[in-house]
Amino acid sequence: MLRVRRRTIVLIFGLALLSPLGGCNDGTRSKTNESNTLPLQQVNALIETGSFLEAAQLLSPCEAWLGDDSLSVEDKCQALRLLTMALQGSGNWAESTEVCLKIQTLPFDDEEAQKTASAKMHASLGESYRTLGEDDRAATSFRSSLELFEELGMTSTLDYWGAKNGEAVLLIQQGNTKTAKKLLTQVEAALSEASDSQPASSKLLLSKCLGNLGLIEKNEGSLSEAAIFYHRSIMLRSEVLGEEHSAMILPYYNLGMLHAANEDFVNAEVFVAKAVSIGERTWTDDNQQLVLMKRNLETIGKYLKQ
Repeated sequence: MLRVRRRTIVLIFGLALLSPLGGCNDGTRSKTNESNTLPLQQVNALIETGSFLEAAQLLSPCEAWLGDDSLSVEDKCQALRLLTMALQGSGNWAESTEVCLKIQTLPFDDEEAQKTASAKMHASLGESYRTLGEDDRAATSFRSSLELFEELGMTSTLDYWGAKNGEAVLLIQQGNTKTAKKLLTQVEAALSEASDSQPASSKLLLSKCLGNLGLIEKNEGSLSEAAIFYHRSIMLRSEVLGEEHSAMILPYYNLGMLHAANEDFVNAEVFVAKAVSIGERTWTDDNQQLVLMKRNLETIGKYLKQ
């Protein structure tokens, strides 16, 4: 009986914290953003509130504006990045990959701007490929992103640490927890300095990192340590986004499954049900993460009746 229960838990824990967090907060400005030729500010705000489907609709299809010569390359790049995030957030990972790859077709005049855009593009591609199960492509994308950031001297940026976190999650999925833990510890150390005064985007990435460290501790059997990381992750994320934001789905879910691992099925049901409730308002019914969460919620319910 216990073996079946643990196998079910491990299956879903592999999905931990794969969704993107927040909008395109890289500090860039755009001329088009000011004139609202493209609704970049509106799309960014929708992404930050978890309205991914609505955000994607405002920029789809991208072919409608990619050929507009009146738009700057920088605006088109920003729009493609936002559309990629919106598609990832709504669970349309394959489509997000197609959109993201269009960034490399943009005719940048400045080589540094082109390399920066490429570094961020590869980080986003790594997220999508990893979720789609294309591990080799994901590894190549993350490595390309990190190498470009290092070449550009951007190793103190959130984008760089975000790519490191993404590579670590891939390593967790591949079973290389030792290297993953090393990378995540680096990310935690970099982002924990003066975290109270850090911007929201930094707190959100730190929350993501802490959740992934919790996952490693849980899978290694250190449930008390895992609980500490999960609670820290949820505290930071809810502080920035509120308790009902779509980015709370997986933190709630992982904490619920940790309770399940401790055979505390009452609290397990509470937190997994929270995750499912928000997931139903955020994702489509056929989203695989949502389908698997619902399946585990049903399993938890069965144990409660025993």
